[in-house]
Amino acid sequence: MSNLDYTKARKLGEREYQRSVAAGNWPYLPALDEMLRDRTKLKEEPVGQLEIPLSLVNGTLTKGRQQSFASNYMPLLSDDTEFAMKWVNVLAYQKREGISDPVKAYEFMGRFYIAEGNKRVSVLKFLGQPEISADVIRIMPPDIDTKDIRIYREFLKFFRCTNFYGLIFTEEGNYEKLAELFGQSLAQRWSEDAVINLKSSVSNFTRLYSDNSEAFMMYLEVFGVRSLLDDTDDKIKSNISLLRKEFNIKTITFSENPEPEAKKSFLTEILTGIIGKKYSPEAPLKMAFIYDGDPEKSRWINGHEQGRLSLKENFGGTVITKAFVNCNTSEKFDEAVQDGLKNGAELFITTSPAQIEDALRAAVINPSVKFLNCSVHMLYNSVRTYCGRMYEAKFLQGMLAGILTRNDKIAYVSNYPLCGTVASINAFAIGASMTNPNAEIFLLWSSLKADDWRENLKINNPGIIAGPDLPLPQNDDGQFGLYKLSETGVNIFMKCVYKWGRYYSLIIEKFINDDWSENDNALNYWWGMSSGVVDVEFSDNVPANSLKLINSMKQLIISGAFNPFSGELISQNGERKSASSTEEIVKMDWLNENVRGKFPAFDDLTLSAQRAVKANGLIIK
Repeated sequence: MSNLDYTKARKLGEREYQRSVAAGNWPYLPALDEMLRDRTKLKEEPVGQLEIPLSLVNGTLTKGRQQSFASNYMPLLSDDTEFAMKWVNVLAYQKREGISDPVKAYEFMGRFYIAEGNKRVSVLKFLGQPEISADVIRIMPPDIDTKDIRIYREFLKFFRCTNFYGLIFTEEGNYEKLAELFGQSLAQRWSEDAVINLKSSVSNFTRLYSDNSEAFMMYLEVFGVRSLLDDTDDKIKSNISLLRKEFNIKTITFSENPEPEAKKSFLTEILTGIIGKKYSPEAPLKMAFIYDGDPEKSRWINGHEQGRLSLKENFGGTVITKAFVNCNTSEKFDEAVQDGLKNGAELFITTSPAQIEDALRAAVINPSVKFLNCSVHMLYNSVRTYCGRMYEAKFLQGMLAGILTRNDKIAYVSNYPLCGTVASINAFAIGASMTNPNAEIFLLWSSLKADDWRENLKINNPGIIAGPDLPLPQNDDGQFGLYKLSETGVNIFMKCVYKWGRYYSLIIEKFINDDWSENDNALNYWWGMSSGVVDVEFSDNVPANSLKLINSMKQLIISGAFNPFSGELISQNGERKSASSTEEIVKMDWLNENVRGKFPAFDDLTLSAQRAVKANGLIIK
């Protein structure tokens, strides 16, 4: 065996070395002992012998052989060294008989560090082999609560069910979601057929695209497990091509106000008239609203339905809409999409975060039409998301609740903990404390399987209640908005409302005016009181001076002069918190210091609530 292969491998190593130095990165292999100074204090678990992905081999255990390799595991020592001769001999053995002796590897946080067998790893990486046999010892991470360690603990559950290292996710909840896609769970060992299907689907995807675990997961969510097991390579490649833009999405752009349309030039007006699409009663814009429930039974869907119906008044015959109800399965959703397409729909509105996967699948398959989903913080490009900064209105409602309570006890009813809704709870609590420093907010959840929030009101005897924002479409008992119970019935003081008709009108104007430019990020419309899509409404029961105060604060919020989350924030457990960015507000997962209550356990939520929570990204700890 000549040294030509070694020379080629060494050139690859030198190129990687130079690239690392130019980027200011460490140019050699990482050494685990250098990374973990107290490694010997951490618990070790023998895993046994198994095939490990070479893509997950990050470095060496000790620094002894560290500088013999570049960070891509290609050799750096000159061709006339003993090291080079041994490397060539390992390569020859691999080509002649195949390396069978396992290397010794230590696994930490899903990555491998080689104690014995670095040259074998280097040779197999040079040859493009996907795996290597290894005797694995796992080093357990320290017992601290960080995102990375929470994800790793979820991986350990997955590994104990599958004995498979081929998927390393970077977001919480993905291993559990993966198990569901394969009809399994993380509570027990997977069936042999399920593990075989998992490995086959991963192999087929990585062979045609890459070993990107998040991309693999997205493919499964859109096209299903059977696609990777049954479809031809050409079909899978075609599907990957439809999703390629989604694979590269890393950040979310928040549109916090509807930007005014730029005044078009005379030439632009002429060109638009020639090549653009003009809508009129003779050639209207057609929209489809796809609901996963019934507007006559759901407060939330009924609100959107009223917004849809108002579009006729706003646009006349220039915009025609059609509603599809009870589309609570993928089959019904797809039927609604096909019906809408046959009728010429160009804009599809989905109103529940639980519909996001169906909407994404429809959007990538039908790129000529536009899809929106009512949710917050979704990392997709093909589906734009939209919701309102309801926390602004809730802050004002909290201020009034603090004024009106007579015993410092205020009940707050929330549906389930989604991205964005926790901000509403905390903003309410902050508002109440501003007008009443002794105010206590008793948090109740309306989406629990076993509990009725109305019955739980009796436990704490609140002086005033912030109930659901909307009345029930049928059999309304009047217990919504900010109210109090009395011997004479329900006295309502204030409502926080979404102006969905206004919201959809603004979205339609963007669409009609061709303000739908392509972008490389996910786009989330996150509009608030300044755009008129969120508001508060008062009854005659509100004292006049209190009304003046609330309206004054409302104007400060609208003008941008005041933010409910500015200044010092303290959580229930006394930690100082920050909510200075949109990202921190949307992903808020802690409760303010004057809130009494906690997040519900996931299993205690109704099935519909579980679907929404899984989809919208807030992890319940």
